[in-house]
Amino acid sequence: MNYCGSYRKLLGNAKSAMMAAIEIYNKPMFGYRDECVVILLLNAWELLLKAILSKNKKSVYYPKKRNRPYRTLSWQDAFTKAQCYFPTGLSPLPIRKNLDLLSTYRDNTVHFYNTKDFGVVLYALCQTCIKNFRDLMSAVFNINLEDEINWQLLPLGVRPPIDLAT
Repeated sequence: MNYCGSYRKLLGNAKSAMMAAIEIYNKPMFGYRDECVVILLLNAWELLLKAILSKNKKSVYYPKKRNRPYRTLSWQDAFTKAQCYFPTGLSPLPIRKNLDLLSTYRDNTVHFYNTKDFGVVLYALCQTCIKNFRDLMSAVFNINLEDEINWQLLPLGVRPPIDLAT
């Protein structure tokens, strides 16, 4: 068994999860949009962190317990182990705080529900999350997330999440 996993496969799935989150957020009509996006964002981060560990030949599994199946690290534990591989210009603390807030929203989503008008705060959290992901992926793997996006979009917003004019 490869306890490190394949960093290329983990990285590919991380990128796919992030692109799916961005695509779903940008759909004009999509019920449960915010909830799906947050679930995918945290999944993308977990996979990216495991890819970093795998690239550095570190296990992505918890120690095996007798008569129990193997378990891969949670995003929180993967973050703790991977942060020593972050480039010096990228501080782990604000990234962790951002992910912790998204995780609280995700946990409420999965196990209960969230307040209806949380979208404005969520927009800011998601934007920061995506930028941090982009910066870390670029620094560690030399992959530009922007290269994956077709920029021929028709951005039309009836109601922007934040009105900066007021």
